Amino acid sequence: QILRELRKVQKKEKDEHNVIWYICPVCKKRFNTEKYPDYSYKDTKHVFCGYDCMRKAEKALTPEG
Repeated sequence: QILRELRKVQKKEKDEHNVIWYICPVCKKRFNTEKYPDYSYKDTKHVFCGYDCMRKAEKALTPEG
């Protein structure tokens, strides 16, 4: 399930105040990085709502060996 979402383009939208809101590809939570953009959890293609979701995505993308 997570892999399928990570292959898609991440959903994001702007509100009336020009704030970009992201949808976490792992848990589907709506969030923004307006307050602390340098401390956001991200990889090359996605922005995650938190460390736990980022780690879940990394595990899903890493082949077990």
